[in-house]
Amino acid sequence: MRLSTGTAVTSAWERPRKAVDRADEIILKEGDQQRTMPPNPTGPTSVQTRMLVRFLRKAAKDNNSPIWRYVADLISKPRRKRVEVNLYRIDRVASEGDTILVPGKLLGVGRMNKRVTVAAWKYSKSALEALERSGCEAITIPDLVRRNPKGSNVKIVI
Repeated sequence: MRLSTGTAVTSAWERPRKAVDRADEIILKEGDQQRTMPPNPTGPTSVQTRMLVRFLRKAAKDNNSPIWRYVADLISKPRRKRVEVNLYRIDRVASEGDTILVPGKLLGVGRMNKRVTVAAWKYSKSALEALERSGCEAITIPDLVRRNPKGSNVKIVI
């Protein structure tokens, strides 16, 4: 079937096809946008965690110490893969006067028989009480970075 529109003659099936072509162009444009920006950004959603990861990566770059980049990678893992360490593991690994870093949560199962400095991302209430009883020092990871920017003599317990 042919329709007449003024001087040009077009067939009826051409109009819908042009509309489909335009729709394909729009989808391609949206597809290009999705390629540059993922629809679901991954990584930590907590503002404090993102700030800590950014701080550690900056410290790694400024101080030329790859230990902080490694810790930032461990902290930025998904929640189900984050590190959880009990006190008995630290007591088994550490020597007297060591600096221990836990890139995750420190839990309070076990006893501490050695006086060490422990830096962790989070502490359970029982872990803080046990560290206090044994005379250990509990600090945050940014405090450890400020005390020891190169990260020398720091043991990472995973």
